[in-house]
Amino acid sequence: MDYRLAPRWKWPAQKEDVLSAVAYLRARSAELGIDSERFVLMGRSAGAQIAGAVAASGEHPEIVGCIMFYGPADMHFAAKYADPSDILDSDKLLRQFLGGMPAQFASSYDTASAYALASSRTPPTLLLHGETDELVWVRQSERYADRLLGLHVRHAFLRIPWATHGFDYVFNGPGGQLADWSVGRFLDSITSR
Repeated sequence: MDYRLAPRWKWPAQKEDVLSAVAYLRARSAELGIDSERFVLMGRSAGAQIAGAVAASGEHPEIVGCIMFYGPADMHFAAKYADPSDILDSDKLLRQFLGGMPAQFASSYDTASAYALASSRTPPTLLLHGETDELVWVRQSERYADRLLGLHVRHAFLRIPWATHGFDYVFNGPGGQLADWSVGRFLDSITSR
């Protein structure tokens, strides 16, 4: 699925798009031959941030799992370490996406952060991240995994020492094979009845 992009559309437009897509699929589940009560959200990078923030609240029981590939789980943490000189100009990107600085838009940073939203109701989560990722710091997934552990939420964290951002896009490479195996096992563990 696609979602609206910043700076034209700020958060929570992206969350609304995900929930609209889920509602659409649920309404047409019989026609499409899908289970309307068992959705797993998956995203990469910014898509992982969106999927994580939507799933973490646990407010949507039809979302039974979340898979986050190298995503920022804590937008306050991202803002704290944002570097305007990096290739993305992360500081500017965050301000465009969330409306401004964390001090003025704390609520947007909170509701866009799986880390802040996580609770005992958070569905099982798979985190995949490369240690050499220069776009999203691996500490994002480390911190979120620790938070989920503390909340006793089922999760797995695949930390790949040599991998960078987008490691899974070489499908037959080691990162792609590890990702494929991990996602398959994770899905089997949460969707089989």
